[in-house]
Amino acid sequence: MPQNPKLNYIDRDRMNLVGLMLGGILEESIASPRGSALVQKLRGAVGVTAGKMRITLRFHEDGITVVRGIEPGTRARVKGSLDGLLQVSLGRGAVRSFLAGEVSFSGNPFFVLKMLPLLRVDRSRRAK
Repeated sequence: MPQNPKLNYIDRDRMNLVGLMLGGILEESIASPRGSALVQKLRGAVGVTAGKMRITLRFHEDGITVVRGIEPGTRARVKGSLDGLLQVSLGRGAVRSFLAGEVSFSGNPFFVLKMLPLLRVDRSRRAK
């Protein structure tokens, strides 16, 4: 397994806002030892939809690849408003967002739960 997982974009110049936003959060997460260790354990793909924007997050041995559009064969799908996904990333009520229907998921719930810590902004790193 690699020491430092990387985040890559397929065609970053054409990436939508949700891909850039989540990619930025994931890039910061995998820079930490905890995030790096977590991403090295994840294998598979998750589709994310926010409004009309769709991306696939591919977790593999080299890190994470962000792809515009939903690829076939995703293990799970997350759907919600951009604001709902942002609230989850900021750590402001992930459970509330799911219960209120602002964010939903389908497929493998365990994969989503394992991935969720990577999508949270680390406020302690921001304060430095």
